[in-house]
Amino acid sequence: MSERNAVLPEIRGRLLVSIPGSWIDRLRLPGSLFGGEVLRDIAMPVELRAALALLSAEADAQSVPLQFVARPEIFTHGRSRAWLDDRIGNARDHVILTDGHTLRTLPGLRNHMFFYPRGVPAQEAALRRLIGIAPELFSGLASQINGGLAFRCGGAWHRPPPVHLRLRTTPDAGRVERFPFLAARLHDDAAPQPVKAAPAGEPLPEDRPIRYVPLSETALADGVFMRGLAERVQRAIFGGPERLLLELSRPEGSPSAADRIAAATLAFSETRVAFPRSPSWNVQFVTAPPRGLRMESLLIHPGIAFWRYGLDFYGAAERIEVPVGTNPVNRFRNLLSSWLGRPVAVLRQDAVGEVPRVTLSEAP
Repeated sequence: MSERNAVLPEIRGRLLVSIPGSWIDRLRLPGSLFGGEVLRDIAMPVELRAALALLSAEADAQSVPLQFVARPEIFTHGRSRAWLDDRIGNARDHVILTDGHTLRTLPGLRNHMFFYPRGVPAQEAALRRLIGIAPELFSGLASQINGGLAFRCGGAWHRPPPVHLRLRTTPDAGRVERFPFLAARLHDDAAPQPVKAAPAGEPLPEDRPIRYVPLSETALADGVFMRGLAERVQRAIFGGPERLLLELSRPEGSPSAADRIAAATLAFSETRVAFPRSPSWNVQFVTAPPRGLRMESLLIHPGIAFWRYGLDFYGAAERIEVPVGTNPVNRFRNLLSSWLGRPVAVLRQDAVGEVPRVTLSEAP
């Protein structure tokens, strides 16, 4: 079930949804119009699956069916459009689930954009490129779902009206695994030291407050963010006041936990922050939020698909923060705060709650 505050307008008849053409080729479609059951057993990125769950919940909340349309670009005019109009009746709303490469609107309908692969650098770059090539597509949108897109064109700023859709509960991520942090240098000749997951069902220690940090490909590629996070990890390993849980990024293709750990380890190694060669449970990699998790702080990078977590997840955090030093941090903080309906703080690099750094102007 979704929670809504800035909602989609009243939907009449049905809610039409289109998915990127790259996904159409993977499906066995009964026709140009199809139901959600076609997508039910298809392996897809967690962000796309969460976006579909949000739209399904919205359709249920408005008591209308959800119907998918394949390749909406062929239904813009003429006989093909007349064929579509005969079958969708008085439907007025079309949600475009875009991967950033295309934005295929249906003329005459209220078109709503949902950019789902937040946190994937290539697709974020594709979206920026598309805005530069065809800004008129975006200026005509009725809304943007869970997004903060704004751009300047022709001397004027354009920002499609935002709509906030939220899940009450976080979708089940299956088995949750926890691993100790280990960041031995990857260029060492010796084979990397294997790490074992914590025993299933073993509770998290409660000896120190927990800071939870979801990671994504975009977050891992953000050098400023990773440097600050690496320093925080180093302090935690050497007895700092907090325990860090780092949720591993989830690239498309369902990589193994070992591959996801390797991607994170590479990003940490590039920060040039020194870490011990032995594993540490003061900092842990997790594949998803552990059940019953309570957090003193939740740190959300702008490159996280924040809406794939439910309100129950955010409610378990005493404080929600975004990192300083990332370019769109203020705009993202405003978006996240509006979406959550609660304050969001900016985490400063030196706000570590322990002995401050001392810098000498010269050696004694």
